[in-house]
Amino acid sequence: MGHKFNPERMTILTAPERRELLDPARVLELLPLADDQIVADVGCGPGYFSAALGRYLTRGKLYAFDVQEAMVHAAEKTIEAAGLDNVDVQLSLEHAIPVPPSSLDGVFFAFALHEVEGPLPEFVAMLRDRLKPAAWLAVLDWKKEEMEEGPPLHERLTEEEVRGIGEAGGMTFWSTASLNPKQYLVLFGRPAG
Repeated sequence: MGHKFNPERMTILTAPERRELLDPARVLELLPLADDQIVADVGCGPGYFSAALGRYLTRGKLYAFDVQEAMVHAAEKTIEAAGLDNVDVQLSLEHAIPVPPSSLDGVFFAFALHEVEGPLPEFVAMLRDRLKPAAWLAVLDWKKEEMEEGPPLHERLTEEEVRGIGEAGGMTFWSTASLNPKQYLVLFGRPAG
């Protein structure tokens, strides 16, 4: 765990073929989004999902965080090109996203859990603490199967492993969905109490 995506390869994250497999608009339909929510796209990369989230949150706000400067610069360009003024792109520390506790309605975390350094339940607990009660956390990741794309097999997590990590981090499992033959989404909620 902890092996970061190489920013020099970021063009594959925004390639047209990726949209065919993983259309951001279709992914957003699976989330409990409302247009006035305050959401964080953690590990935003070059802003592939950030632009779609920003467009959806017409009365809300999106924070887009990444730990790599090259990704933050690319995301800023993506958001600027989309003409969005409700998206705040920032460099972040891995275990401390810069928003106050209990301030977010949702966290979107795509294809980066296997890159996190340190205990994964502690990372999820940090995200949980930034969420309001009953808010949501969406974790997207690669199925643990041999395939040409994505991280090496030994770095991948099954849906069951992600569920266990989320629950160990204090989240309540809500649902899981197959995004396509290669990727899945696990949805959690922060307990209301």
